[in-house]
Amino acid sequence: MNSRYYFRQWLFAIFGTFIAACGATALLLSLPDWTVSKTISVAVDPAVVQGAQLFLSQGCAACHQVEGSQIAPNLQGLFGSTQIMVDDSKMLADEAYLRRSMKEPMADIVKGYPPAMPPFAHLPEKHIDMLVAYMKSLK
Repeated sequence: MNSRYYFRQWLFAIFGTFIAACGATALLLSLPDWTVSKTISVAVDPAVVQGAQLFLSQGCAACHQVEGSQIAPNLQGLFGSTQIMVDDSKMLADEAYLRRSMKEPMADIVKGYPPAMPPFAHLPEKHIDMLVAYMKSLK
């Protein structure tokens, strides 16, 4: 406000700056999003997307975090890995293991984690399929 007394064209400068900022914003918004087009190189399976949505809506993300957690096993790279159970036995985390862990979570408890997962036997088989597809995609 003080510059208006010393700079007679202050009103034009403010409007010019505003119009230049709007033009720059419009230009940036019109550019293609290069990060998305480079990262998505294959078609995403709809079952994986629906599985991710179920993962969130069923509350799985509260304990099972993709990066890992102290409450539940890490899901990143879980499929195909070998899990050590509380009785020191080893199990391959295949589709059968994932399905059984959702329906009967107390049957096989991974060493180092509390037996706190509720059973999800109430889910329809197609929802279990979607969740398995989602977990298989987390590599």
